[in-house]
Parts: sequence; structure tokens; C-alpha cells
Amino acid sequence: MQALAAECDQKHSANGNAHRTPYMGRAIVASVICFSVVSLVASIGPQNDKRFSETAGPRLQRWPLAAGLHVASLALWTHIVGPSSQLGEHQPVLFDAGGSDWEIVTSYTLPRSFLDGTFEGVTHSWGADGKSHNLIFSGRDIIKRTKDFFPFEPEVVVHKAIPANFSSDLGGQYRHIGDISTIKYKGKEVLLTSVEEPTYTKPLMMMFSADSLAFQHWCELEQHHTSFLAGDGVGGGMWSVEFMDVTELLRYSFPSCAPLPPLPLLRGGKPVTLQGVQGAAVDRASEGRRLFITTNQIKSNGGDVFEVDTASGEILTAMDLVVGLGYAEMEGIEVWEAGGEQRMLVQANLPLFLSVLVDLRRPLPYLPPP
Repeated sequence: MQALAAECDQKHSANGNAHRTPYMGRAIVASVICFSVVSLVASIGPQNDKRFSETAGPRLQRWPLAAGLHVASLALWTHIVGPSSQLGEHQPVLFDAGGSDWEIVTSYTLPRSFLDGTFEGVTHSWGADGKSHNLIFSGRDIIKRTKDFFPFEPEVVVHKAIPANFSSDLGGQYRHIGDISTIKYKGKEVLLTSVEEPTYTKPLMMMFSADSLAFQHWCELEQHHTSFLAGDGVGGGMWSVEFMDVTELLRYSFPSCAPLPPLPLLRGGKPVTLQGVQGAAVDRASEGRRLFITTNQIKSNGGDVFEVDTASGEILTAMDLVVGLGYAEMEGIEVWEAGGEQRMLVQANLPLFLSVLVDLRRPLPYLPPP
């Protein structure tokens, strides 16, 4: 595990400036064109979406402005890291850990083609001995395991990972894999994820082999729109939430998906509501006591990466991870410990062509506020 942390830092030092090439001219031209098209689409497109609460509604009504921020971010990003078709590691120029005790180690720029589209989830595959550190990524209908960190060389790739015979009487074919996690089951490591159909009202849990990524098992979840399933870190259950108006953590037994009592979310001992929850991961070293959650960058949340005590439901820390000039779609997250540090990977989808993977760390032992 110490080698994992050291290897990441060494590669960051060696390759950190490898992709600082001047592409500002073409980026500005592309920005003007993209902004014009996106603004036109936004002006004639739907302004309301029933999946979003009134709290998030004003953000949709300001979508043309958001599109402009996206395109400006893309222009600057292209100038910093070069063509969007490249896979590269670079200095964390556009990132800020929001005054938290987390330090950004580096970030990785990946083209959307890496996962056939948008990024959805990330987790480790620890292997039978619990010592390996392969990464597993999920896209909307693809699962990919890589041999290591950068350059993320594929080891096993499954396109069309959702079996074709899964469809809902409400909205058709299941098509959307969420954030992922691994858990031990019958002595073997398996991969868990939520899977959704177009109406986002009848999600499933699907289980895959963490080794071959082959489909193994499924069951129905008693909730609506969910973006993740996270193993509870002790082998007996799974955490989940709704996507919007989140006031509690939902929990299910594994592998039956039988509902367990929910856990109300608290902040300063008072009930709290989060919007746009996207991903989650349990720090295994905490024996299941620490759940980390990502949310979309919605101001009312007061952050976009949250650390939750799974015994009390209390939000212990909140981090505002600024990505791409402060407007990006946050996605999957993974947390682990290595080399005397706590490490975190956070995914974010940037406009049009790029996704990023941000690598953070903080020292151990970490004692959260009382």
C-alpha cells in the first residue's frame, strides 16, 4: 500500500508538466461556436425537470449561463492540458480543496472515449489477498478494470455490461450504471452497482465478479432515483440514497436487497437535506464508520464532498472541491489508506469531451471534529 502512494507521487513529479501545450487559439474559436450552439439549445429546450426539486430549479433556469461557464472551462482546460483526445496527468491548476484538510496530489485528464461516454464510478479491486490495487471504472454501460494508476492500462473491459434481457415495464431497457464498490462475498470479491432505467423510478442492484467483471446476480431496490451502491465495509449491507431531497441514508442487506432501517442525516445535530447526490464510498480502514459522499455543485449543499459517520448520521466534514471553474458534474468516489495517509479519488465530468480524476490525501491518524 505504501508503494501505491509513492508511485502516484513519483509519476506526478515526472509527468506533471508533460501536456502544457499552447492551444488557446483553437480553444477560443471552439468556445465561441460551442457557446452559441449550447445557448440556442438551452433557450428552446425544457426549463423544468421533475427529477429536480425547487431548490435546484433556479440552476436549470440559468442553464445558458452555466453552459457559458462550461465552455470557458473547456477553453482554459484545452490550453492547459492540450487536445481533449489525450490521456494525461497534469498539475492541479483548476482545483481547490475548499479550505479543507485535504491536499490535492494530482489530477488525471481522461477523454470520454475511455468509458464510451460519461464517467459514473470508480473503486479498487483489492484481490483475494487484499493487497493489490487495481482500479475499476464504470460508465453508463461499460465496466473497465485497469492494471494500476496512470496510464490506466486496461486489463478487463466489458462493453454492454448490463444484460440485454433487463427491461422495466415503466421505461424500457436498463441503461445506466452508477457508482461502484467492491465487497467480499462467499470468500470472493464482487462488484456492486446500482442500475437504472429511463424513468429513474425502479432501480436494481447488480453484482459482477470483480475478477472477470461477469454478471452474477441482481435484485430490486425499494427506492427511486439512485446514483450508487456502497458496500458497508463490514460485509453485511449496502448504503444508498435517493438522488434529490436526501434526508437519510438508505441501507439494504446483501445480497437480498431487503431494506434495513434508514439513518437520518444530521449536520451539527440538526436534520439536513442534500441535493444531487452522485457517488459514495466507505473507508474500509474505518470498519464501516466513515461514508464519503459526492454531490453536484449545488450551493445550498454547502460543499460537494461529505464525510458521514455511519453510526450517528452526522456529517463530520464538508469539502468544496472546485473543478473546472466551479461547475462540473461530480461522479464516483473512492477512499482508502496507504503509506500513513488517507487517500481519495473523485471523478468529475467536464463539458463536452473530458472527465477528470482528482487524487487527494490527508495525514493519519485523522480525528474528526467532536
